[in-house]
Amino acid sequence: MRTLFFLLGALGLMALAACDDDPSETNNTNNINNINNANNVNNVNNVNNISNPVCGNGVAEVGEDCDATDFAGAACEDLGNFSGGTLACTPACAFDTSGCDPLCAHANWEACDPLGADQCCPSNDLPSECFFISADAGAICMQTCTDGADCGYSLICYGTIGDLCFPKYCGGGADGTPLSQPCSLGTGRDGFCAGTGTAMDDTGICLEDGLAQHGEACFNDPENSPMGRILTEGELGLICDGGVCVGMDAEGNPTADGTCLQLCDPVAVHDGVALNTDPDQPWVTTDTCPENSNCVNFSSIDTAQTDDNGDPNPDYLFRGADMGLCYPTVTGVVTGAGVTSCDLLTGRSIRTGEACAPMPLEIFGFPVTDIETTCQILTDGTLIGACQPAETVDNRAPLGETCDPAYERTLFYVVPVPASPCNEGTLCLAADPLHAADLATAETRCVKPCNATLGETTNPDCSGLTDAGGEPLICLTLSRYRTADHLLPERENAQTGDPETEASPTPLGICVPAL
Repeated sequence: MRTLFFLLGALGLMALAACDDDPSETNNTNNINNINNANNVNNVNNVNNISNPVCGNGVAEVGEDCDATDFAGAACEDLGNFSGGTLACTPACAFDTSGCDPLCAHANWEACDPLGADQCCPSNDLPSECFFISADAGAICMQTCTDGADCGYSLICYGTIGDLCFPKYCGGGADGTPLSQPCSLGTGRDGFCAGTGTAMDDTGICLEDGLAQHGEACFNDPENSPMGRILTEGELGLICDGGVCVGMDAEGNPTADGTCLQLCDPVAVHDGVALNTDPDQPWVTTDTCPENSNCVNFSSIDTAQTDDNGDPNPDYLFRGADMGLCYPTVTGVVTGAGVTSCDLLTGRSIRTGEACAPMPLEIFGFPVTDIETTCQILTDGTLIGACQPAETVDNRAPLGETCDPAYERTLFYVVPVPASPCNEGTLCLAADPLHAADLATAETRCVKPCNATLGETTNPDCSGLTDAGGEPLICLTLSRYRTADHLLPERENAQTGDPETEASPTPLGICVPAL
């Protein structure tokens, strides 16, 4: 009986407990739907007896990355490819890594800090290093390698600098393949040595050959250079084989889409002109450009006083490297009219030895007439010129007559065309630069060009020419025209800091009065 009362008492207590409707109860064993119950063993809405996290309470709880400023001790460095920065938290209590610094801070060829950690991003699935070049140049990110095949387009693996990918320099200044000649990057890769910098440096880069041939379509995006990338066959198909991608719109602005123009050796081409000493013999040319094109030299005197950063240009008034392109002689290959290269000394075509022929003149894309041409300066770093519009033969000014460099010839009474006012074999330039107070306002006359490499005082191209006082004219290279003292320009040697004088002035000179 005593046992019975004990059992009844126990059941009564359980009954009282089961009838308790207090909604704030926090530890009921069999509660099925207690709204505020936070830790019920058998609550079907809290299966694993785990506290539900509350996002926004400022405490990073289980199931949350973070909450407000509580990151549970985490930082950017703990979350993968980040070297530091500011970690944030989203309204959904997840990590926001937008303020974290990437583990690699710089792509290949970008400036870096040799003392910093995780500076350089991998390239071609291989690590890159921050390589110190010099005090002036600083340090840049460069890809590591074991052989040239690792390095991608136009780069080789240089063991002498720690097995890093770098361009292959060529030219006499680099003790390599001469400029404007085929070169090799090893591992079965061929290229062409294209001059860079000044002519005096005699240095170029071996540009790897692509697959696109002369006259075929190509693509050259300066914002996304292929240099150092491992390219597919399709990408190589848009890179020129021994040439340069030339693209421009109707206004002459560069475009990414272009046409391949083969590279050529302009120095050898012009030297070939001297082989033609007998007028009764067929013309001999060393121009090997494809049909309907000829070798044009784009070397010029650098007249920019500042560089792209606004700093003084160290190469101011120095001649740029010789750069020969097989430029079309006909329209339709690249934007604009074709160019016929010629010898400024004789006025004859480099390719055929003939005098400059009349060229078709187009207005709004339609040919309207042919206009006479003479050999004129295209760029001032070479003796190779271009056949350009000229005044009619009867109206041209002779040697020594005053002229206007901005002269225009009028066609059909209304159409102005820039044209040379001087006789064939002469150029409209400052006639007496050595005695001019200001070259910009100096008197211009029809003057005779000369080969400045043949000497100054006894130059055969100026033989028999005299000034107003009867004194013989001298051959003055155009490299001395713009300098304040009319001497060759000088610059500071980048390695030693010592002054150095232009050693490869333009061969283009003018017969002028001596000082």
